[in-house]
Amino acid sequence: MRLSIIEKYKEKFLIEDQVLAEGNFLKFSETKPTLPIVHISVPQEEYETLRQDNALLKAQSKVLAERAAFTDDVIAEIAIVFISDSAPIDMASSWRRLLYRK
Repeated sequence: MRLSIIEKYKEKFLIEDQVLAEGNFLKFSETKPTLPIVHISVPQEEYETLRQDNALLKAQSKVLAERAAFTDDVIAEIAIVFISDSAPIDMASSWRRLLYRK
């Protein structure tokens, strides 16, 4: 029902969706609503701290993504070793090969 009403008035702009005890109401407008622009003043010291934190978080995110990729590779290599029937399993050398590969 809601979607059919929105479709019926698609040339108008939905500005409000009210859910009240009396019922549900959709408010439309002929003109596109404009959002107010809010300017916030941040002290320079706080701004610099936020920039440094942002750079640190980006670096941490990159390292975590690389670590996850490495972990995926290790799991895949272990699966190959266990599934492989062609050679006896030497776990010590397999782990060394996985951990110290370049």
